[in-house]
Parts: sequence; structure tokens; C-alpha cells
Amino acid sequence: MTVYYCFQYALSGISNCGGCHMRISSDKLRVKRHQPIPQDEGFLCDGFLWANWFHFNCFWDHQGDEDMNIVDSLIQVEKSESLMNEEAIWFENSPYISLKNIVDVSKNAKVKIMKRDIQKIEQKIAKAKSHKTEYFTAKIIESEVGCLGASVVNWNCAYSNLSQNLRIRCRGNIYHPQCIKVCRKHSLDVTDIKNYASQTPERKKLIELLFEKAE
Repeated sequence: MTVYYCFQYALSGISNCGGCHMRISSDKLRVKRHQPIPQDEGFLCDGFLWANWFHFNCFWDHQGDEDMNIVDSLIQVEKSESLMNEEAIWFENSPYISLKNIVDVSKNAKVKIMKRDIQKIEQKIAKAKSHKTEYFTAKIIESEVGCLGASVVNWNCAYSNLSQNLRIRCRGNIYHPQCIKVCRKHSLDVTDIKNYASQTPERKKLIELLFEKAE
């Protein structure tokens, strides 16, 4: 199953980012992850699971695929009669071409993404393939206790309902430190936790009790 990362410049400036929830300004680079699913499951858009647009930088904090080999990165191009049907992939009435075929296909269609942004995309894709983007990086966070906003549901631990403000975000989920250790979904030591060094001595002690420090 191929998953598509679709890159384009925001058309109207009215969409909100699925990561930071701020408005994506017109003409800013944005990206959406299109995942095909069976027709009888989920909320579909042209046969794909409905998804939010993200700011380019926010996307890599919140989205990722364990097997990046299934990902095909798509770049928006202008509609053109010379664009072959087999060359284009259509989403929401806009044609895209695979980044892998950009040199050949760009002869028949005008690419709507600037070269410097294509280089940024290629760099991020390379980091994601090595699991080096923020999505794959464990990070200590703290919940906003008493917050009644829509994001409060995102503070639910992926493993238990224990009451604790200190949590670890990893691969799109949020865990209590003891839960990520017990459930064994992710193998971590303290050196894998991005902001461990900046924590208070009390917090460091708690984390060190749960995760072995690499020698």
C-alpha cells in the first residue's frame, strides 16, 4: 500500500495546520499525508482517509511512517494537456507528480514548487527514512492541567490512565514515563530523549530510574 505525501503552496490562506492549529498563510508550503483505506472504513476523500494540511515544518513533528519505503512524495504541477494521464496523480482536482519522476515529467508540465523548496523536501524525506525527524524523537512534555481546549484529549496516555503531568511524546503518541517503559513499544535510554539534559535534577532522577543510561 502506497502512502502519499502531497506538497503544494497554500491556495487561499484559510486552512489550519493539523499540528500547531494556526492558519497556513497563502502561498506557504504545506503538506498532507494521503493514506488509502477500504471504501467501507473511515471518512474518505477521493478514496483516501481524510487528513489535515500541515505547515511544512510542523508536518515532520506530527507525521511519519515506520516504513518510509511505502511513501511516495508528490509535487503539485499545473494542469496541462501535455501532461500524460499515467504521469499524474490527482488529489482534490489538482495534478501531482512523483518526486522520483520530476526530471522526466517536468518536460511536460510546469512544476509549481520552487527548486529550493524541493531541496528542503528531499532533505526531510531523507531524514525521515533514517527516523531522524522530530516525529521519531522521544521528547519530555508537560500537560496543561485544567485545560478545557480541544487538544486536551491529546494528553491521554496511549497506555494507561495514571494521573501524572510529566509525559513523553514518541511516534505520534503520548505516554507517562512509566507506561512507555512497561508497554515496551519503544526501546529507549535517557540519551534517546531529546530534552533530557535540560530537565530538573528531580525529573532526571525519575527518568533514570525508568530508562538505563547508555554507557
